[in-house]
Amino acid sequence: MIEMAIFRAPQARPGNGRRIVSTAAGAEIERIERLLSGEETGPVGDDAIAERDRAWAQQNAAEQRQCTLRLEVSDDGQH
Repeated sequence: MIEMAIFRAPQARPGNGRRIVSTAAGAEIERIERLLSGEETGPVGDDAIAERDRAWAQQNAAEQRQCTLRLEVSDDGQH
C-alpha cells in the first residue's frame, strides 16, 4: 500500500465570534439596529437609495481628491 501525504489548508483558530470594531463602526451598527427594530425612523425606498448614493459619492470624492493648480492670466490675455 502506498502512503500519500494529504494537504489540508490551515484553518483559522476558532474565535468566540467577536471582532474588534472602530468607534464609528460601532455607532453605525447601533444606528442600524435602531432602524431595524423600529425605534428610529429612516428613509425608505427611493429615498434610502438616493441617500446611500450620496454617501458613496461623498466618500469617493474624498478618496479621489486631486490637487488643483492655480493658473494666473495677465490682463492682456498673455502668459
